Amino acid sequence: MLIKISRRSNRRFAGILAGVVILAVISAIVALYIYITVAPEQIGYARVDSTPLTEEHIGPYKIGNSIYDGKSPPTAAEPTANNEGRDVYAAGDGLYLYTTTGDYDIMDMTVRDPGHTTSKGITVGSTREDIRTAYGREYSKRSEQGADIMVYYDKSHAQALEFWLWEDKVAEVRWKTHYVFKSPPAILRYL
Repeated sequence: MLIKISRRSNRRFAGILAGVVILAVISAIVALYIYITVAPEQIGYARVDSTPLTEEHIGPYKIGNSIYDGKSPPTAAEPTANNEGRDVYAAGDGLYLYTTTGDYDIMDMTVRDPGHTTSKGITVGSTREDIRTAYGREYSKRSEQGADIMVYYDKSHAQALEFWLWEDKVAEVRWKTHYVFKSPPAILRYL
């Protein structure tokens, strides 16, 4: 009788242990996913002071303005693509404007060719030092897709100006609004 109780207890213990191990593995995978997708931006955001971007523009376009407020409308009157619920308009010379689907107010911009510059003269081909001279040293750094990324945050307006560098030269400029920048957890300031 005593042996049966012992075997039953061992089986129960093994089942509980297996459940705990499975739960731990799933939790680790979820935590890693959250860290990879959100945390690097939030940590960078929490560690730097705000850089005002309200006077920023890329070519004739500004975040929050209509795609038609620029000196010339985008070359494509209709969106050229739909990316995760956002319409993408080609504005020429490697400039892409992103709006919420069905709306014309600019949420994000991407520059991939030297035909457009930021308000402070930075464009594709500018150097890391050009960026520091123009925007200052209060930026966050991260790496993604093989690029070094310098990010200036305007915390009051939930915007980020990103410079994607390959071999210390700007390959892409991204100016965006994003939920990540609105309210990161306070604990991230201490990481």
